[in-house]
Amino acid sequence: AVVSTQSTGAMEVRNKKIYTASFDGRKTVWDADSGDAEWISGGGSQKIMDMRVTGDNTLTSVDIEQKVVKTALDSLASESANVSLPSQARYMAASNGIEVYACENALTLVRNGAASTTTIKYTPNGCAISPSGSVLAVAAAEEPTMYLYDIDGDSIVQRRSISLSASCEEIFYSPDGAFLAGAGRGRSPLLLDVTADYKPVIHCWSSSAALKTCSFSPDSRLVAFGGIDTNILVGNVQQPMDSPVKIIRAHPLGTINRVRWCDENTIVSTGSDCQVRQFTVTF
Repeated sequence: AVVSTQSTGAMEVRNKKIYTASFDGRKTVWDADSGDAEWISGGGSQKIMDMRVTGDNTLTSVDIEQKVVKTALDSLASESANVSLPSQARYMAASNGIEVYACENALTLVRNGAASTTTIKYTPNGCAISPSGSVLAVAAAEEPTMYLYDIDGDSIVQRRSISLSASCEEIFYSPDGAFLAGAGRGRSPLLLDVTADYKPVIHCWSSSAALKTCSFSPDSRLVAFGGIDTNILVGNVQQPMDSPVKIIRAHPLGTINRVRWCDENTIVSTGSDCQVRQFTVTF
């Protein structure tokens, strides 16, 4: 299925609903089955940097001017959150009632509306919270390094750093917490085995250009990657040496900005070609 929208960046999917955001701050909810769309009013007019579904019924977004907005998914009513960020946030993460915003040289953790900021000595890219809510992973933007933090109440404590083959953009834990994937700026997707102390998983997956986005299927079996080459690559984490599925020219007119999963076999993607697309994957 293909539907047109504004130039789409941030995206989330929940319960067969697709939430997209554009350069002008406009958010839209799409029905994954029918393609019907409804504008989400309120919340500002600036580019949305990232957004996540938090809790059971709230879409949380952060824009280029550091404004955090909460949208109730039942009524689609939006309001600004009383969250002060120290600088622009490119990515955010949310899990177990915790939100983390990756700002310029700072990480801001929000729990129950209270914010706590930790200064860091690097510029962060993507960040991810483990399903247990106990570990925060952060990818450095300008160096091939992943930083791991223990989440201790309302603060974070750096545990260790992991050297990578290339820096990463978006990163995600698998829903079962067994793997951590990263959209690497090199041509090899990142996959770490969390159960083996974050050891790199040897696989035969490769892209022809830098990656920007990644996401696990709800059952944690498949992981999808997308990026500059307009293709989507899908690998099976249980059989990493098997050839991946490649969706060639998934967004033929532009970079793929986000990939997400609607169910165990359906990928949703957005790109700079102003389209939202769905693909069914069969292994």
